[in-house]
Order: sequence, then structure tokens, then C-alpha cells
Amino acid sequence: MAMSARMWKREQERRRRERQRRARRRRNCALVVFAAVAAVAVIAVNRACSVKNSTSAPAAGQTDTTAAPQQTDSAGGTYKTDVDISKVNISFFNNAAFMGNAVADSISMYSLLPDTDFYTGIDLDVENVYTTAAGYSTTAAVDQLKSKKFNKIFLSFGEREISGELEKSFVSAYMELVEKIKSYQPSAQIYIIGIPPVTREASKNEEYGLSEKKIKDYNKKIKLMAAEEDVYYVDSVKAVGSDGGYLPEGVSADGINLNRDCCIELIEYMTKKSAVPDKANIDDEDDETGDDTDKDSGRDETDDEDDEDASATESPSGKGKQPEPTVDVRKDSVKDKPGER
Repeated sequence: MAMSARMWKREQERRRRERQRRARRRRNCALVVFAAVAAVAVIAVNRACSVKNSTSAPAAGQTDTTAAPQQTDSAGGTYKTDVDISKVNISFFNNAAFMGNAVADSISMYSLLPDTDFYTGIDLDVENVYTTAAGYSTTAAVDQLKSKKFNKIFLSFGEREISGELEKSFVSAYMELVEKIKSYQPSAQIYIIGIPPVTREASKNEEYGLSEKKIKDYNKKIKLMAAEEDVYYVDSVKAVGSDGGYLPEGVSADGINLNRDCCIELIEYMTKKSAVPDKANIDDEDDETGDDTDKDSGRDETDDEDDEDASATESPSGKGKQPEPTVDVRKDSVKDKPGER
């Protein structure tokens, strides 16, 4: 049947409109692609500029700080450490896990230990680890430790608990957490990291409830708990403190949070001077806060290879086999030289 002139015109109009719609779709797609390419180009240029700035040679009169970085970071302030992270035995932390709030979260943030797992968050504490997830997981933080078998587990709690007034239940809750982790990881060596110091100014103002006196009191309780649980203790005050047990001025904007360089010093300290505390000597040691000379505080974990009595496969109490540690566990402590950190 022949198409009438009216029907022919309608068909032509329909086809014209269809062509217009297709043209609009092609134009919109082209705009989206162009915008995406432009965004990628901007990101690439910014990254290239950042790399160039970070790797450029120092200008005349400036000092090359590659080995001992001096920088301003998210913690604020500048702080130069004599510790070169490339010379720290970070293999000590292979197949290890960190759990905790501020300190552990800072070490995670600076990506200093690439072969270590982190279950951290500034809102985590010894009570909510059973209900609060770490990272992007939906599993409670403590239950995330069941994901695999670890050689070492480092726990760092206390800053949030001080500011949250959890003092009465803190120690008992911490001990319960240690027992829970032992049940999950019976062959892992457990390390309790003490609360690091704050600056004199921050202590004076008691920022977030943190003061030198409270930190000293909490750390004594944490150390006693480590002795009771027969686990290692990391003395953060001796690791990064100076000036009578305070954090050096200029380390951070708020005088509390550790910057990258302080985290490096703490990491190095863990590899050399972690010890199972001797409960009988804790009171005497407490009087030496701020002094860099260690008393006989218990069984140290050091790089000394001369102790033939050390067992590299036993737990601190000798009650079970452990994965081969990076360093030896000794029965006798080591006295540091004065001024050594």
C-alpha cells in the first residue's frame, strides 16, 4: 500500500528527532570522557610535582636529611631523629599484629611496617574492642585477630581510657583482653606498649586528661599487669621521652600525638629493649622515671647472642612453644649505658 504524503512526513520527522537524540547522547558521552581524562591528567601532574619536590636536591645552605628526616606532618611540629628507619630491624614485626588506639594508629598511619597487620582506631579502647570494628571490617576488632596465626601481637591502650575516665575498670578490662587474645593466639608473644609521654606544656594543661602524673600512674599499673600476665612490656617513656620523662617540645602541635620520627624511635626501642617485667623491681624503677638507665627489670628481648641459656622457642613463662623469634629471649636483663635510648 502506498504511503500517503502525510504519513511520509510524519516518518521523516520521527527519523529526524531520532537522529537528534543520538547526536545528543554522543555529545554527552564525549563530555563525560573528556572530564574523566582531564581529572586523571590533573592528578598525574600533581603527583609528579609532589615526587619532584620530595626528591629534589637540597638548596645551597640546606642540609640533606634523607637519613634522618626532619619534617612537618599530621602531628604538627618538626622533629629530627637520629634513627634511620632503613637500618631498623623491621623484620622483627613480620607476621605481627598491632591493636590499639592512638600510638598503634599512628604507626599504622605512617606505613612504617609494611608486613604487619593493624587493627587500630582512635576510638578503640579495652572495653569496646569486643563490639567495635577496626578499619573497614564489620567484625569486632578483637575477633579480627582470629583471621590468621601471628608470631607477635602488640597492644597499645591507655590514652583514650585516661581521657574517658575508665581508670577503675581499665586494668581488669585490659587483663581480660590479654586473656582473650591468648585464647585466640596461644603461640603468639604479646607486647604491651606503655602510654607515651606528653610535653611539659600539655601535662600542665592536662590536655584530654593526660598529665605526666596520670601517665606515670597508668604505666605502673600496665607494667604490673604485664608482669602478672607474663608478657612483654614496652616502656614508651624511655623510648621517646626526655627532659625528665616528658615528650620533647616541638614534636607535635598538641604536645601529645607522636609524629613519624617518634614512631620510628619507638619501633627501634621495641626491637631492642622489650622486657617481661620483674614485679619485685617495678616500684624501684618507678622512681627512676625519665632516667635512661634501666634497672634489672626482668627478662629482656635483645639482639645479644651470647646468652646460651636463652630459649628462642619458649614463651616468656616457658609454658609453650613459640614461633622462632627474630631475637633471643634472655632470663637476665641488660643495663643500658647512661644516655642510651
